[in-house]
Amino acid sequence: MHSNPPPPPPPEFCSLFPDDPLCPHYGCTDPLATNYNPNANINDGSCIYPVYGCTNPNATNYNPDATVDDGSCSFDCQSIDVSVVEFTGCGSDRSSKSVQLFDSGGLVDVSVVEFGGCGSDRSFKSVQLYDCSPSTDFYGCTDPNALNYNPLATIDDGSCAYSFDCTTYQEQYTTWGTNDATYFKSVGWNLETALQDKLAELASSQDYLNHPECAGNFNQWYTDAFNTVVNAP
Repeated sequence: MHSNPPPPPPPEFCSLFPDDPLCPHYGCTDPLATNYNPNANINDGSCIYPVYGCTNPNATNYNPDATVDDGSCSFDCQSIDVSVVEFTGCGSDRSSKSVQLFDSGGLVDVSVVEFGGCGSDRSFKSVQLYDCSPSTDFYGCTDPNALNYNPLATIDDGSCAYSFDCTTYQEQYTTWGTNDATYFKSVGWNLETALQDKLAELASSQDYLNHPECAGNFNQWYTDAFNTVVNAP
């Protein structure tokens, strides 16, 4: 039984089958990066790391460079202009008009204006209103056809998930199993060990992480194709 890893395939193999896991795959190999690629085996320096901050454009401390919301968003009360109150007369004959204030959410408040005196002695006191309501925007999946549809969401954040057809990858894993077995067989490698090593390696690939419900299918398609080559004369 071989104790060392198999030799890398020749360049012509990877030219024909560039997507095969045996060939070099460039990408970010740091699990702490946001663009970590578990399928990559050579780091190409492309790793991107999260920037924490407030990602809500409606907040006073919104950070356009932030990629991960850290819960630090804060909102200032916004001043609402009070409509002019019209009044006439003095004493018991005095009359006034007040205007109700509305925003897109409905009634906010009623302006309150206090008047006293007549003529040049007249004075008034007004109350300034503020709207401290948080944003009514709610991020989530807005597609009713998605598995994680959120009827409360008002802004789609790209998180919608849909049922996945595992057979989409059947041809890929069948091809990989055939190519890998052909190569291992050509270099005289222990085929049983090679198969187990490859299945273990594939189990940590992005396909398995993204579609764990298909892991059994991936393994079966790869193994069947691998064994077809092994058992061929």
